[in-house]
This record gives sequence, structure tokens and C-alpha cells, in this order.
Amino acid sequence: MPARLAAAYADPLGEIARALEAGRRPIRTLGFDTPRARLIAAGFQPVRLVAPYLDAAPRADAVLGQAEMGPRGRRLLEALIDPVHPQVPVLITQADIEQPQIFAALRELGRLGEPVPEHVHFLDLLHLNRDASRRYNAARLAQLDDWLVSLGGARPDAAGSPLPMRCCPVRRTCLQSWTCAAVRASLRAARCWKPSAHRRCWLHKRPLPRWKHNWPCLPKP
Repeated sequence: MPARLAAAYADPLGEIARALEAGRRPIRTLGFDTPRARLIAAGFQPVRLVAPYLDAAPRADAVLGQAEMGPRGRRLLEALIDPVHPQVPVLITQADIEQPQIFAALRELGRLGEPVPEHVHFLDLLHLNRDASRRYNAARLAQLDDWLVSLGGARPDAAGSPLPMRCCPVRRTCLQSWTCAAVRASLRAARCWKPSAHRRCWLHKRPLPRWKHNWPCLPKP
């Protein structure tokens, strides 16, 4: 499993191609708070959108001009202009200040007839543990469900509604089976792990100790 994850991280476009060839429904995701379990329950395979290693982003620079956006945001936008698989939908969340700008740029480019992904959705989730946030998120997630259904996905029912990863026995068992060293080695091989920039993660001692804040305030059942 770590080797398969490393391959997907190292070559996300290849993972999308393999998913399409196998008859699956890939969906590109941007944002740490993407409700992956919900996408899987709807019949999609989430593939994380990562900023490619580029020396320049000429098309993104031409679109943004002097607008404030860092190198990562410009590389992400560059990767989404004239994509290899425009039919693959893209889900963007408001996880940082750059992602709403990326969505707005794609929406305007699409309105002008430029080559961008055919289906792009923006998901705005709140992360406050209060009833108002849960009601807001429930409305946003319902809109997401409508969008996924319009793309041919399934609508999660009350019995099969997705839960956070920490409540999913299959995923938790899978994660617990990895050693910290194996995970770090696989991520380093895929060039997506920088120990100096990330907190240490001891999955073998305390499974998922710091990931709870990554999940939106889901509506109460």
C-alpha cells in the first residue's frame, strides 16, 4: 500500500489515466479539508492536485497579471489550464487564501471559452465546533452532493453517509499497519515529505493523533 501511494503522489496524472482506463471516476481535489469519504461514497476516486515542479508558469502569469498569488498558487493554476483530461472534475475547497482565487480564475476562463476543466466546484466549509457551522456545512455538503449526482455519482443516504477517517475501521486499520519509517520513506521517495516543514507523525504509537482538525464540522446525524 505505501508503494502504491508513493506512485500516486509521484505521478498524479498517471493515476488519473489508470483510473480512467479501469473505468473508475477520478476527481481531482485541492484542499486539506476535502471530504474524501463523501467522494468515495458517491463513487469517485479522489486524486489530490499538487503543484507541479515548474520553472515558470507563463499562462497563469498572463491570467493573473499583478494579482497577489504565490508560486504554489500560480503553478496550480498553470496545471489546470488546458489540462490533459479536461473531463475529470475538480473540487476546490477554501483551505487557504489562494484557492478561492484559483477557482475564480478558472470560472472566468471557462466563461470566456478558454480550455479549463469542464466541471469545477468550490466547497466552502467552516471549522468551528458550533451548531451554526454545522448547519452551514450541511447546506454546502448538500450542494456538493447535488453536483456529484449531476456528474453521475450516487447520493449518500442516511445509513451510508460518509464518516471521518478516524471513524472508519478499514482505513484506520490500514494506517495502523504502517510504521512511521515506512510512511516517511515512501513520501520522501515521492518528493512530498519535508521533515523540517512538517510535524512528526507517529502512527504506530498514536494513530491519527493530530488529524482530527482536518475534518469539517459534519452535521449531526
